[in-house]
Order: sequence, then C-alpha cells, then structure tokens
Amino acid sequence: MKKLMIVMISGSLALTGACKNKEKAATAAADSKTATAGAEKKEMYRFVVSFFSPGNGTDGEAIRKLDDFLATHAKKPKADQIRWGREGEVDYCFKLKEFSTGEQKKFIEEVQKLIGSSERVRFSENIERVKK
Repeated sequence: MKKLMIVMISGSLALTGACKNKEKAATAAADSKTATAGAEKKEMYRFVVSFFSPGNGTDGEAIRKLDDFLATHAKKPKADQIRWGREGEVDYCFKLKEFSTGEQKKFIEEVQKLIGSSERVRFSENIERVKK
C-alpha cells in the first residue's frame, strides 16, 4: 500500500512539474516573438507596386508583365518582394538606387503605363515598409 501511495504521489508531482515547464516555454516563446516583432526593420522605398486581392485573387497577368519587364530592363532594378496575404498578395518594393532622379521618374511612369489601371494593383511612392 505504501509503495502504491509513493508511486501515485511521485506521478502527480511529475505531472505538476511538466505543466509548469509548458507554461514557462509558452511564456518564453511569446516573449521571443514580441522581441522579434520589435526588432523588425523599417526601410524607405522610392516606389512600391502592391498586388492585392479584394477576394478574387491577384492580377496574375500584371505580375507577369512586371516580372518580364524587370528581367529585360537594362539596369536590372532590384525589388524586395514582401508577401503578405493568403491569395498571393505581394508588394514589389523598389529603392531605385540604380537610377538617377530623372531615371527614377521615367521608370515609375513606365511601370504604371505597363500595368495600366488594374483594380487589383496600387502604386505608392516614398513610403516606409517593414522588411520581413
């Protein structure tokens, strides 16, 4: 009987300790996530092309046009692609350091003309974004 009582008490102590360790692990994970979120770096971008979905997907044709344009462009402009949605939403964020001021303006106009007036694309200039 004593042995059974000792086994039962030992088992309950082990389970109590395990629960406390899970709580500590969950708290540590939450703290780590908060610290990481606070450490996200904001960057300024000269030009951002946002492909978004109002519930019917992104404009795949516009994305292909932009990808082809960038691949064949003489200056090979670099874009940070920031994905942010469940339906393929993505922002193409350009710093445009490869260009002079006049060339930046021309590049922006070319991209806007290329993509046209899609209802699922937004253009922004001189904005700050969190780079993930």
